[in-house]
Amino acid sequence: MIPKAEKKRCAWPDDLNRLITFSRTYGSMIASDKFEPAGFKLPLGLKDNRLLLAAAEEAAVPMPMASLVHDRFVAALAQGLGEADWAAIARISYQNAGLKGVTK
Repeated sequence: MIPKAEKKRCAWPDDLNRLITFSRTYGSMIASDKFEPAGFKLPLGLKDNRLLLAAAEEAAVPMPMASLVHDRFVAALAQGLGEADWAAIARISYQNAGLKGVTK
């Protein structure tokens, strides 16, 4: 979506560096199944996901993974995880994999 939305390519390295930092932070949360206290609550993640999907639709860019993440957000809210960090959507994946003992 970045090239289609006319974002400057020179910003991509910075974006990738932020993604690496992001992955380290949230990767450890998911691995340890610790989503409280929330750094970024799940409803805020859902809001940002909706904004992303709206921008993608406007640019006519399919975002199938963002749609999948949206469904995980909604499922996590239905499971009562609204006060957890948005990374708690991983618990939905745990449950889908039959790993019910991993979740709290």
